[in-house]
Amino acid sequence: MDLHHKLDIFSKQMERSLSNQIDMKSNQESLRLTFETQLENWRILRDEISMDITAERLRIDGLVNTVDDLQAKMSTLECRVATSNHVNPLDNNDVTVVVFGLKFDDCEQIYC
Repeated sequence: MDLHHKLDIFSKQMERSLSNQIDMKSNQESLRLTFETQLENWRILRDEISMDITAERLRIDGLVNTVDDLQAKMSTLECRVATSNHVNPLDNNDVTVVVFGLKFDDCEQIYC
């Protein structure tokens, strides 16, 4: 082989090598952009979940307050019933309350 032919082969190999490096760089950039896009999507999803959790927490807090209020009202009614000569509250439309699933102690006076 003459020198010109060797240089031509070397030049073609260098061109292929340079082309491969350019392709790799392009692929790396594409992967980086894909990763950044996916990362941003995950951040958005995390923020949405955080807002949903906050909304549910507020709703649960409201329910807890309602249950606490109902328990306090039931205690007040029980005290009134206990001090009212044991009148059946179901005979008085002003104090009739129907509650399902409310916790109570065996020592409480509940009239049915």
